Amino acid sequence: MPMHLYLKLFVLIILLSPRLTAQTQTFESYYNQGREKLKSRDFKRAVVDFTIALEIDERAEAYVGRAQAKQYLEDHTGALQDYTEALRLSPHNAVIYNSLGNIYDSMRNPQDAILSYDKSLSLDSTYTNAYYNRAIAFFNVKNYQRAKEDFLKVVQLSPEDSEAWIGLGLSQYELDEKEQACTSFLKAQKLNISMAKEYLGKYCQ
Repeated sequence: MPMHLYLKLFVLIILLSPRLTAQTQTFESYYNQGREKLKSRDFKRAVVDFTIALEIDERAEAYVGRAQAKQYLEDHTGALQDYTEALRLSPHNAVIYNSLGNIYDSMRNPQDAILSYDKSLSLDSTYTNAYYNRAIAFFNVKNYQRAKEDFLKVVQLSPEDSEAWIGLGLSQYELDEKEQACTSFLKAQKLNISMAKEYLGKYCQ
């Protein structure tokens, strides 16, 4: 074979090698790269990695990862779309419905947030994050009775959750249940949450 043909083949291999490497990258490799970039707070590059992973294989976890990155970038509409796509692929996932509710809450859409938390809890009735988030949503729309019920559920399932005790106390106070509210603030204080002392001083003197 002539020398110039060897040189041409060598150059061609050099030029193609990055493309060949890219083609051998798997869904898992791009997905894991995206997760690592999320951890390092490199959110824009995380979006890129999750997008490439989805081009290789459309999976719910990659939509969730990209939604999380978009959420940090305050692209709430994009995150909403990705969580919706994730649910299309994994329609019985309580965690994704809870995350969808958080996006609606960030978009100041409490009604859709509550519906998403409802769906999450219909799939997993012990999911404390969804009870807590729904309690916050109810509190924000001044439905203090429902907020109280959800905070009570959280502290029943997770009695060491000091923030839930604070939320319960505030809900009870708004319902004119001052004695119960102060008891909740005291329980929060015993769990060493600093804001409990503030609320005890403000509401329980």
